[in-house]
Amino acid sequence: YELYISKTISGCSLYSPRKITFRENTIIERIQEVTEKIDNAYLRKNVILLQKSIKDNSSVAIGKAKELLETTLKYLSDERNIDIPKNTTLTKLDKLVRQNLKLDATKDNAKIPGVGDILSGLAKITNGMANLRNSYGDGHGKSIDYKELPERYAELAVGATVTYVLFLLDTLEYNENQ
Repeated sequence: YELYISKTISGCSLYSPRKITFRENTIIERIQEVTEKIDNAYLRKNVILLQKSIKDNSSVAIGKAKELLETTLKYLSDERNIDIPKNTTLTKLDKLVRQNLKLDATKDNAKIPGVGDILSGLAKITNGMANLRNSYGDGHGKSIDYKELPERYAELAVGATVTYVLFLLDTLEYNENQ
């Protein structure tokens, strides 16, 4: 169990207990795997913020998940010496990295039943994270009537992003060992 800020009244935080579930721990452990694969102080700092925000601040979790994806894509483009034009969008960066890693849903990947469909879905994760972060993540000002998304959406965004990021990093490692 842990204590968390369940609401704020007149500027004072009210705490409530909640059970820490296995699912939560699994996401946090998977996030930690990323920092084991990419040794970077900036990334470690943001991963800590991401881990802390999943339960209590979905807008920060969504923003940091998108940043984790973008940082990983930039790391991969550096590792693979991919020429990235200035002002490249996240979705274009993702496409260039996937093509370089041979993860585009082309004839070779499509030979394995279902894999082509899953690989084409990866692009949707990136596009979805960019759109979700713009609307519900931190980093942009919000209107007075803004309502944060429920924690389950933060878990979805973080879980999908971390799974994708680890798959990209595992693919880099696989390609380097071939």
